[in-house]
Amino acid sequence: MGSAYEEKVYQRALYLEFQKNKLRFEREKEIDIKYGSVTIGKKKLDFVIENKVVLELKKADEINDVHIAQVVSYLKTMKLNLGLILNFGMSKLQIKRVITESTEK
Repeated sequence: MGSAYEEKVYQRALYLEFQKNKLRFEREKEIDIKYGSVTIGKKKLDFVIENKVVLELKKADEINDVHIAQVVSYLKTMKLNLGLILNFGMSKLQIKRVITESTEK
Protein backbone atom coordinates (compact mmCIF):
# COMPACT_ATOMS: atom_id res chain seq x y z
CA MET A 1 0.00 0.00 0.00
CA GLY A 2 2.98 2.33 0.34
CA SER A 3 3.36 5.12 2.87
CA ALA A 4 0.72 7.58 1.61
CA TYR A 5 -2.12 6.86 4.00
CA GLU A 6 -3.02 7.63 7.60
CA GLU A 7 -2.74 5.03 10.36
CA LYS A 8 -6.46 4.14 10.27
CA VAL A 9 -6.16 2.88 6.68
CA TYR A 10 -3.38 0.45 7.64
CA GLN A 11 -5.37 -0.56 10.73
CA ARG A 12 -8.36 -1.46 8.55
CA ALA A 13 -6.16 -3.45 6.16
CA LEU A 14 -4.56 -5.38 9.03
CA TYR A 15 -8.01 -6.03 10.50
CA LEU A 16 -9.01 -7.71 7.23
CA GLU A 17 -5.77 -9.72 7.08
CA PHE A 18 -6.14 -10.92 10.67
CA GLN A 19 -9.71 -12.02 9.96
CA LYS A 20 -8.69 -13.76 6.75
CA ASN A 21 -5.95 -15.63 8.63
CA LYS A 22 -8.32 -16.51 11.48
CA LEU A 23 -6.23 -14.83 14.17
CA ARG A 24 -7.84 -14.03 17.51
CA PHE A 25 -7.42 -10.31 18.08
CA GLU A 26 -8.97 -7.24 19.58
CA ARG A 27 -8.97 -4.00 17.64
CA GLU A 28 -8.86 -0.71 19.54
CA LYS A 29 -8.80 -2.54 22.86
CA GLU A 30 -9.56 -0.09 25.63
CA ILE A 31 -7.40 -0.22 28.74
CA ASP A 32 -7.57 1.72 32.00
CA ILE A 33 -4.75 4.07 32.90
CA LYS A 34 -4.22 3.95 36.63
CA TYR A 35 -2.46 6.11 39.16
CA GLY A 36 -2.04 3.79 42.08
CA SER A 37 -5.37 2.04 42.36
CA VAL A 38 -7.38 4.89 40.82
CA THR A 39 -8.36 4.88 37.14
CA ILE A 40 -7.45 8.31 35.76
CA GLY A 41 -8.02 7.71 32.07
CA LYS A 42 -8.41 5.25 29.25
CA LYS A 43 -6.38 4.43 26.14
CA LYS A 44 -7.20 2.42 23.03
CA LEU A 45 -4.52 0.05 21.79
CA ASP A 46 -4.42 -0.51 18.04
CA PHE A 47 -4.44 -4.31 18.36
CA VAL A 48 -3.92 -7.06 20.89
CA ILE A 49 -3.26 -10.33 19.06
CA GLU A 50 -3.98 -13.76 20.55
CA ASN A 51 -4.00 -12.02 23.96
CA LYS A 52 -0.18 -12.16 23.75
CA VAL A 53 1.09 -9.35 21.51
CA VAL A 54 0.42 -5.62 21.57
CA LEU A 55 0.60 -4.19 18.05
CA GLU A 56 0.98 -0.43 17.70
CA LEU A 57 0.76 1.28 14.32
CA LYS A 58 2.65 4.46 13.48
CA LYS A 59 3.16 6.77 10.56
CA ALA A 60 6.35 8.61 11.47
CA ASP A 61 9.76 9.49 10.04
CA GLU A 62 11.18 6.73 12.23
CA ILE A 63 10.40 4.68 15.31
CA ASN A 64 11.80 6.56 18.28
CA ASP A 65 12.22 6.13 22.05
CA VAL A 66 8.82 7.72 22.78
CA HIS A 67 7.08 5.08 20.62
CA ILE A 68 8.99 2.31 22.39
CA ALA A 69 8.19 3.72 25.85
CA GLN A 70 4.51 3.91 24.86
CA VAL A 71 4.44 0.21 23.96
CA VAL A 72 6.36 -0.74 27.12
CA SER A 73 3.69 1.06 29.16
CA TYR A 74 0.94 -0.82 27.32
CA LEU A 75 2.70 -4.14 27.91
CA LYS A 76 3.04 -3.47 31.63
CA THR A 77 -0.62 -2.47 31.87
CA MET A 78 -1.71 -5.59 29.97
CA LYS A 79 0.80 -7.80 31.84
CA LEU A 80 2.25 -8.97 28.53
CA ASN A 81 5.86 -9.02 27.41
CA LEU A 82 5.85 -8.77 23.60
CA GLY A 83 4.94 -5.79 21.48
CA LEU A 84 5.44 -4.79 17.87
CA ILE A 85 5.55 -1.33 16.38
CA LEU A 86 4.80 -1.10 12.67
CA ASN A 87 5.81 2.20 11.09
CA PHE A 88 4.18 2.90 7.74
CA GLY A 89 5.71 6.38 7.40
CA MET A 90 8.78 5.28 5.46
CA SER A 91 9.17 3.96 1.93
CA LYS A 92 9.71 0.48 3.42
CA LEU A 93 7.71 -0.84 6.38
CA GLN A 94 9.72 -0.48 9.60
CA ILE A 95 9.13 -3.06 12.33
CA LYS A 96 10.38 -2.82 15.91
CA ARG A 97 10.04 -5.65 18.40
CA VAL A 98 9.58 -4.54 22.02
CA ILE A 99 10.14 -7.03 24.82
CA THR A 100 9.67 -6.50 28.54
CA GLU A 101 10.72 -8.76 31.38
CA SER A 102 8.50 -11.74 31.94
CA THR A 103 5.32 -10.74 33.73
CA GLU A 104 2.92 -13.04 35.53
CA LYS A 105 -0.66 -12.79 34.34
